[in-house]
Amino acid sequence: LFRSLKNIRPVWDRDGRRFAYTRDDQLFVGSLADTGRVRIAGDTTPRSDTTAAARSRRARERFTPVSWVPAGASQGPALVATNPDGVWLIDPASRQRTLVVASSDSVPSTPRVRFAGALNQGAALLLVMESRTSWNRGLLRFDRATGRLDTLSQDTRLVGSITTSDDGSTAIIAGGPGNRPADLWALHGDFRAWQRLTEANPQLAQRALGATELLSYLD
Repeated sequence: LFRSLKNIRPVWDRDGRRFAYTRDDQLFVGSLADTGRVRIAGDTTPRSDTTAAARSRRARERFTPVSWVPAGASQGPALVATNPDGVWLIDPASRQRTLVVASSDSVPSTPRVRFAGALNQGAALLLVMESRTSWNRGLLRFDRATGRLDTLSQDTRLVGSITTSDDGSTAIIAGGPGNRPADLWALHGDFRAWQRLTEANPQLAQRALGATELLSYLD
């Protein structure tokens, strides 16, 4: 498949048959059934063009593959990828791109966002958002059919690692209040209610701990 993996980090789908990778700022997809690779994103402006406009265009066309999403009820498989403007869903067949959530380091009003998993057999995406300006974070759900983005929860709880079941009907979260050790929680149904699975440190429930907040500072 690859003579060398230098500067290449393939992202495989769950079945291990399809992969995506970035090389020379170009986003490619391929499969074990075909030796050919298809470029689905990336600017083709010659590297010799060092104008500001060309550099900006190359940066916005530089996508990093994150994860494959299985085919939903009415959609084919898709690729979750990020670029300086946010998190995107890319159809490898049509190369159509859909902006899931805007997220940019240069725009403090946009949150930091990371993909957490596919829900309901690939019909929706689960994402974690973190505010850049306040001690606020939460869970988002993106419906692939309607393009609707819903906020499932938004508060001060920390959200760590997330694992989704194969069919996307359940998500297991490691998280909890910012000033206490994380526990495991389960999400089902509409994924809005956190169901506690563990309480690793019950002795801390009666102890007063310091508050957690975001500090403002001048860099």
